[in-house]
Amino acid sequence: MIQECNRHWQYQDTANGLIMPWYTLPTLQWLEKQDVKNWEVFEYGAGYSTIWWRLSCECIDSVDHNSGWAKAMGARHSSEKQDYIDGYLFGRYFDCIIVDGEWRDECVSYSRDYVKSGGYMIVDNYDQEDFPSSEVIDSLLSGWEKTVFAQPNHTSWKTAIFRKP
Repeated sequence: MIQECNRHWQYQDTANGLIMPWYTLPTLQWLEKQDVKNWEVFEYGAGYSTIWWRLSCECIDSVDHNSGWAKAMGARHSSEKQDYIDGYLFGRYFDCIIVDGEWRDECVSYSRDYVKSGGYMIVDNYDQEDFPSSEVIDSLLSGWEKTVFAQPNHTSWKTAIFRKP
């Protein structure tokens, strides 16, 4: 069950008391319906989501460009663009790759081949000012099923979920 926290933009997972990933509420509601316990997840951009995923899925590997944030969340750190983008996937395939950090277009381009067939790519801050253009991401993930979830009380905040055919 999802409940609103004391901040209007964060939600808590009542099953474990954790702050949920800072995705839009409809995305969290979608996640709640998924059986993620056996998922292998890779995450570009660590945060509360890393902790939530760690307790919710089979395994998560995360990278963040900020060394303090990476250390606090138990994620890998790289401030070097190329290493950040392609240095941590290790040729593994994932049920879900989350793009919520630096160099988003490049991360989508590189990591799309590492999503298992039928798996998901979650792109947070989709089609938002100051973030990569949705046209680039849509082109990179052409042929994937796309669902965009807007935050009800702040409709310019969006999270896109792409499902690989």
